[in-house]
Amino acid sequence: MEDSVIKYKIKWTEVDCIAASEVETINFYRKLLWQKKLIGEDEDGIGYGNISFRDPKNEAHFIISGTQTGKYEWLKNTQYAKVTYWNIKNNSLYCQGKTKASSEALTHANLYDKIADCQIVIHIHNAIIWHRYYNILPTTSKEIVYGSPEMAETVQFLFHKNNSKLFSNILIMGGHQDGILAYGSDFASVTQQLIQLVTPS
Repeated sequence: MEDSVIKYKIKWTEVDCIAASEVETINFYRKLLWQKKLIGEDEDGIGYGNISFRDPKNEAHFIISGTQTGKYEWLKNTQYAKVTYWNIKNNSLYCQGKTKASSEALTHANLYDKIADCQIVIHIHNAIIWHRYYNILPTTSKEIVYGSPEMAETVQFLFHKNNSKLFSNILIMGGHQDGILAYGSDFASVTQQLIQLVTPS
């Protein structure tokens, strides 16, 4: 697994720009995912999974968990980054905060850019979901690696062609072992969906 390694060109401004109150909701749902090991750190010490939301103060921006934060159950406001600009074709991204944006930030960015009702994005890892729904839910090509411009562009296309009534907002990352991506209008509904996939009734 190569998660947590930033592959895009980044311009990072190290400033204190995210208040603790801004990340209370995202932290609550991230903790639920962390407890289910959908976000975390593997045996080799490599973090996986990330989570973000569209900035209510400026919908052209979004706030995302920082790189290499998977091992923490609860994140401080200084462990989130605000993404203020991105260019998929140039594989570049601007962010600010006390940490750099997650390695999957470009993929999140393209969903916010292209899907109007996208308010939150969650990227998790789970072998059971990944194998069970591989090529059943929309699945990206094995040749497309995480954190790449190709991944960012492909996930947006696949979400638009997803005809699943139950999981129209979830896809499998074929070139990213155990990687699953989901988006929605609120954390509660998407988090519940993902947890139900792991522990079906």
